[in-house]
Amino acid sequence: MKQLQDIYQPNDVQSIVEGRFKLASIRMGADKKPSILFCKLATFEHAYSNTQGPLTDNNMNGVIFVIALEKYRATMNVTAENQGVYLQPSHLEAAMRIWRQSGGSKGLGTAKRGSEIVFTAFTDFF
Repeated sequence: MKQLQDIYQPNDVQSIVEGRFKLASIRMGADKKPSILFCKLATFEHAYSNTQGPLTDNNMNGVIFVIALEKYRATMNVTAENQGVYLQPSHLEAAMRIWRQSGGSKGLGTAKRGSEIVFTAFTDFF
């Protein structure tokens, strides 16, 4: 069994390269739900967790920002700004899920010329 693990689950520099290569190969189609993306990421994270090249939150956050559809970017950027150095893939997943559950948006590209955009935030009620 040990010999098979050494062959098929290397714990060397090759595992680092393979993990990053697999992350780079992930794609998100226009009609795909974010949950599919995050299931793939969780699978890769688990597969490489006990190697010399574990996938870090920063690795996965970077991949999520690169492959996520444009329509999710604003929500993800706000989430990233709010979380700062504590940003985890689960935060981005929640942001994408909330965006979908709220019905999404057609984005600013469809706004009428001269439209006014108002941002409101509550920081304190007292």
